Amino acid sequence: LEWIDKEARRLRTSVLEKKDEYSYDEMLKDISSLQELNMRVRDSLFDKRRAMTSLLKSDKIDKDIKQNLTIVLKDLNSLVEFSVSQLNILDNIQTILASQINIEQNKIIKIFTVATVAMMPPTLIGTVYGMNFKFMPELELHYAYPIVLGVMVISIILPLVVFKKKGWL
Repeated sequence: LEWIDKEARRLRTSVLEKKDEYSYDEMLKDISSLQELNMRVRDSLFDKRRAMTSLLKSDKIDKDIKQNLTIVLKDLNSLVEFSVSQLNILDNIQTILASQINIEQNKIIKIFTVATVAMMPPTLIGTVYGMNFKFMPELELHYAYPIVLGVMVISIILPLVVFKKKGWL
């Protein structure tokens, strides 16, 4: 249980500091392994506690031995409580890790959203001018092509500037 506690503290530090050499997958595997080990230890402690309780109820056990068994039972109870608290700590670490993963995914989605919004106006402009209509007066203008390209560039830059001003980038 002390080793599990030490590993849980190390994991919590790693999750909060997010060292690059320690991936989220590895952290999740380590947390799951510690939870599994802790549950096995806890189950073993439950079995021992039941055995001690049965021995204490027995009439065939001497009074002095019962006093010692009572002390052992108290120790087992405190170990069970410690094990349960370790499970709670590991669950907390897992929740923190899941929150960090969600935050990183949200950042990525935000970038894709900004890129999509920035590229929609030029796509629309290019689509309209790519239809090759016969009667589009702008097509006859000498500088129509550079003007349309300029409008496309401005329509890309403008949303990026607005997003930057609002602090979304």
